[in-house]
Amino acid sequence: MCYCVQNNHYWTPINMNNTLTNTGSIIIFLMLLVCSAQAQNEPKNYVIRTEIGYTSTFLMGLNSAKYPVLSFPDRNSDPALTGSGFFGAQSGISARVNYQFGSTQQYIIPIGIDMTFYRGFHRLENRTDISRASVSSNTFSLIAGFQHRIMKLPLAEGFIYGGIEATGTYNQAPTFTYNFEEKSTGVSTEVSNVTLKEDAFRAGAALRLGVQGNINEPLRINVSCGYGILNLIGRDLRTVSDERRAELLTPNRTQQTQELFVHYLQYSFSLQYTF
Repeated sequence: MCYCVQNNHYWTPINMNNTLTNTGSIIIFLMLLVCSAQAQNEPKNYVIRTEIGYTSTFLMGLNSAKYPVLSFPDRNSDPALTGSGFFGAQSGISARVNYQFGSTQQYIIPIGIDMTFYRGFHRLENRTDISRASVSSNTFSLIAGFQHRIMKLPLAEGFIYGGIEATGTYNQAPTFTYNFEEKSTGVSTEVSNVTLKEDAFRAGAALRLGVQGNINEPLRINVSCGYGILNLIGRDLRTVSDERRAELLTPNRTQQTQELFVHYLQYSFSLQYTF
């Protein structure tokens, strides 16, 4: 505390501590403004992108889920349910959050979910009967991976990337509907939404190669192809037990022993939004 004197009169006392504190606060505030402005001018070394898109999945290799739904064991027998009919493209939906970082944003961590809708249909006809069958199963996969930008492209700020993904998949038990019609009488019998297996969870992995490019910021496009195994961990390896699952994506155990690896090839087409 100090007092200023002029013409033998005392002025109001001045608190020097408060004055210094206020001055220091102003200086610190100005320094924060300057640092903030400099940080905004510096380029970010990370970016976050969300994406949603369409997937097309093909089962690969030897798998009973690719076999026709119905077949005749012999000429005099009724048709038997032997497969799922999941041959060809199986449609799905993909959603991701991609964290891209590094000195040149060359690393990507994707986290998201895939939903694949497996559908199989079959029709068999002989002289006396018409048989129709359908099989359906949905899978829901949690995805987490690591990707690396391999090559920068000269157009649309594009680049090629490759990476690996870990998957945890909830496999809905396949259900089937069967319709049997006699030609002579026109009488039909239908069995609907029958489930002979339980839901199952499997862990897997996949390799992915893709390309990204800019449409018009903040929108980008991401096209990729992945090859993986759906049930790398958690398979039912029992071969003779009546409780065995047999193949993962088939509705029953006919002509099946143990659960084999489910190989798949997946094409993905997604739109990205940059934050």
